[in-house]
Amino acid sequence: MTVVALGQHIEQNLRACPTYWAFKKRLLTELYERKAASSANPDPPTTQSLAESIFNKPGGVGQLIQNHVQLKYASAAAPQQPQPADRHHEYGAEANHTGRRRQSSRPRQSRMDEKMVEAFKAAQTSLDAKVARQLRRIGLDWGVPLARRRSKHDAAIYLKSELSHDPDEVPTSTSNGLPSRGVRDPDRVCLLDDQDVFKALMGVKVHGDEDEDDEVVNTGFRTFWTDLPFNLLPRPVMLEELRYRFPELDPLLERTGPDGVDDRDADAFIRSRITPGETVLQEANLDRAREFAKQGIPHCLRPRMWNLLVQSELVDDFEGYTKNHCRTLLTSLADEDLIIDRLIRIDARQCRNDDTYFVFEDVLRDIMLRWGRDAWVAEQISHNRDGGGETEDGEDGCGTLALTTTPYTPPNGVLPFWGISCYAMPLCFLHADGDSAYMTFRELYVRVFRHLQTIKPTPTPMGTPTLPTLLTLFESLLKQCLPILFHHLSHTLRIPPTSYAFRWIMFAFVGVLDVEQVLNLWDRVLGYERGKGEGLELFAVAAVAVFWERRGVLMGARGARDVELAFDNVSGIKIIPLVQSLIFPPPSEY
Repeated sequence: MTVVALGQHIEQNLRACPTYWAFKKRLLTELYERKAASSANPDPPTTQSLAESIFNKPGGVGQLIQNHVQLKYASAAAPQQPQPADRHHEYGAEANHTGRRRQSSRPRQSRMDEKMVEAFKAAQTSLDAKVARQLRRIGLDWGVPLARRRSKHDAAIYLKSELSHDPDEVPTSTSNGLPSRGVRDPDRVCLLDDQDVFKALMGVKVHGDEDEDDEVVNTGFRTFWTDLPFNLLPRPVMLEELRYRFPELDPLLERTGPDGVDDRDADAFIRSRITPGETVLQEANLDRAREFAKQGIPHCLRPRMWNLLVQSELVDDFEGYTKNHCRTLLTSLADEDLIIDRLIRIDARQCRNDDTYFVFEDVLRDIMLRWGRDAWVAEQISHNRDGGGETEDGEDGCGTLALTTTPYTPPNGVLPFWGISCYAMPLCFLHADGDSAYMTFRELYVRVFRHLQTIKPTPTPMGTPTLPTLLTLFESLLKQCLPILFHHLSHTLRIPPTSYAFRWIMFAFVGVLDVEQVLNLWDRVLGYERGKGEGLELFAVAAVAVFWERRGVLMGARGARDVELAFDNVSGIKIIPLVQSLIFPPPSEY
């Protein structure tokens, strides 16, 4: 899509937005008032200058529209790399092949690319089939339909009880810990869990033509020096590149959060950040908010700052919009009973297994039930795919883990997997009410979390990194930073490091790190997020940092039990200083 065409598309969408005309009316009213007030001046300002000053004032209508356009059309406006005729060229392992080149290398690479596309498509298809079977089986076991309309009487009772749970629902899991800790309750009721996804990804087989001698050597080397059956990086990502991508994390330039300060100075540091943060919020400047988030956000400012960073809807009264929208979702919940609602309730009860989040069970349940009924989520996912002129997920349309087009798909277009409520748990610490927490959660899901459960790899180097791509990045960085540890775990103990990093990345470290550390990490992810998932790479870097912090204990491990104990309690880790020391090691460690 050209710049001119994109501009015309944005203009048409703005004119179709009621808030756009409400803003225009507000501008005209203020313009008339200022014009009347300045009429007594001997040299009154022109109408154009007055209109420009009103429109462009800090935190004014101009800034709100600019933020909206940046958030809504970030993927479409982001620069695209010129693509060769073979659109999947970056998938091939040929990019890392060091052997002699042949005249037939390009056609054979195309065949390898087709194999990779088909392999991931097959993995997605198998998971979709498993979800469909599970859904039908659960419906039969419970003896309930997939969906049913409630009578007016039942709907009124439901609304009066405000999302009270049904007494005949399956009881909650009795396991300890969240899915990100590797807990798998055999009695859980779900459509899919993280280990199903990991198994599907490990089952992806993409190899070259093994009848050629050098390809056999290349394949053998890959299987020895990697735990992943695919390679999604055209070349290894070096630490020097991370220093270029995340320069604000350099501890030598400036402190990047209270974690990097002595405890006695942490309060003073936070206070010194509040005044600049309030200024950013008053100006409502999205670019400045991103720069501010890269250095950490004080907790008292985080709810408003995150809303500035993620809220993409152009509304005049956001509180009123939130209240009306959530009321509509509640009405939808009352009118129709979906089996998906019961699965979401059960999943939300997992917070009982964690000492940090168990007090938020009711709020978490309400957030997730609203999410399941919000068609806005499906619309935004579709918009993000089509906004740039070509689909983000490639020609086959294979996308989010449980995003299917079946008769029993909920309004939000996503069939939930086991542990999906983990994404909403930290938000319960930010907002005093469930409605506000939900509005933040749905934006974060569309912008960040859905990519962590997408098993289709990124189609272009400029695309948003998905779960397989982040796993490849993690393994590449781990082999670069800790090659001996990687060999010890992967070959001596036969314990793939990716089996741990997978669940940490997939659940965005919820349940692994302390909640404040999770929020500190998410601050940076949002700060570096500019529409193409730049900040998502920090999840892979953070996973490497955890291995780096535990490297001494892991090198002494003699079995799976020792490795489990090494990661048994990492909640006390201060993740941002660890990430900093990994990307910007002290001179003695160079």
